[in-house]
Amino acid sequence: MALRLHSGPPSGPKSHPALPVTLSPLPARGGRDDSDAPLPTGPAAFERARLRLQRPGLPAALRHHVERELELLQSLPSTSPLAVRGRHWLAWVLALPWRNVQRDPRGTEGFAHVTRALERSHAGRNEIKERIIEFLAVRQLSGRSRGTVLCLLGPPGVGKTSMARSVAAALGREFVEISLAGLHGEEALRGSSYHREEGEPGLLMAGIARARSLNPVLLLDDLDQLARGESGNANGALLELFDPARHAAFVDHYLGAPFDLSRCVIFAAASDATAIPAPLAERLEILEFPGYTETEKLQIAAEHLLPAARERDGLAEHHLSITRAALRQIVRRHTEEAGVRQLQRLVDALSRKAALSVVRGGRGLYVRQPDLAELLGPPQADEDLHLDRPALGIATALAWTAAGGALLPVEILAMPGAGRSVLTGSVGDVLRESVQTAISYVRTQFKSLGVREDAFEHIDL
Repeated sequence: MALRLHSGPPSGPKSHPALPVTLSPLPARGGRDDSDAPLPTGPAAFERARLRLQRPGLPAALRHHVERELELLQSLPSTSPLAVRGRHWLAWVLALPWRNVQRDPRGTEGFAHVTRALERSHAGRNEIKERIIEFLAVRQLSGRSRGTVLCLLGPPGVGKTSMARSVAAALGREFVEISLAGLHGEEALRGSSYHREEGEPGLLMAGIARARSLNPVLLLDDLDQLARGESGNANGALLELFDPARHAAFVDHYLGAPFDLSRCVIFAAASDATAIPAPLAERLEILEFPGYTETEKLQIAAEHLLPAARERDGLAEHHLSITRAALRQIVRRHTEEAGVRQLQRLVDALSRKAALSVVRGGRGLYVRQPDLAELLGPPQADEDLHLDRPALGIATALAWTAAGGALLPVEILAMPGAGRSVLTGSVGDVLRESVQTAISYVRTQFKSLGVREDAFEHIDL
């Protein structure tokens, strides 16, 4: 089970992020019991709630808090707004999965299973997988979160979310993804009191409620897209989340009592390290996901994307085949990215065309390199421009982009002028400094290079 929760405003009428429409508690995973019934008003209902308070798993501090709220509800008219919200809150609290803690594989053999599952899930990424396995080994021995929270950093499509999802699958836990994009203040994470008309749980407790597990794998995604401004920020709550020593006493204001997050495995994820607030970055251990190499993309396409597309579209292996040369051409000329999202879209497009061919009575598709223009359209990316041999007036620059590395030919042209240098095109500060360094070198070494000392005074570059 995987969930994705967003911090942005809802698009429709206001709805509770972790409650059904009725005032009934969430049903238990293993079937129906008396906790599935609504909480009506009256002495019998309150007595029934008190009996449910005695069940194991509910923290003592929260049990006392619920008892106080029950006394308050008994003194209120059943139709008052506060009483309605109170019964709603009570049903939600009692229906949380207080006893559902998913057990990780234990012992040497169990941990070996986790290791093998992670190894199979991703091509390459050996250093990242090794660090995550070390992180999980410490958790297995200590039973709680220790050290720092791991932040998965890299451009879109390089496997950050799928790596966290693979950890959840290997451990046999639920997976909850929470997007922090546009998050304005702590209330979205900590929730707001049910005594307020707009009171609701925070994103963390909403995710745990929907996952029906006290110890899911949580991914706090889009950490570099937090909202900034005078309206407040979520740094305070995030600082607490990124300090494992404080996980045992995380407070959600809707719940109204500390909640133990130390049983959860928490990851953060971001695309741009420079956009992560400095106080948060200091609490995180960064695991960098570099862009995939061409060889890795070919391996991912052949071993993961293509089989997954066939299975999803109901195709046999012989219904869709793509030659190695065609795959390489797709990677080089039809995609321009650090990850494999666009590559996956193109493989899916070929799979759909193969499915259409089979439905019409054909044999499917055998895709060769010359067929790509007809099947996928003209290439979208130019191959890297490079020179076969050195040439006067042209240099090759190495550039880093969000899509990976690139070769940039830099051409210089001299014309009559007054010693100015002009750079055209969209170039960054590093390339500007490199050009200025090259000009400075020529001017300081003019004698050994056979250049007149005053040559630059009468030309523009």
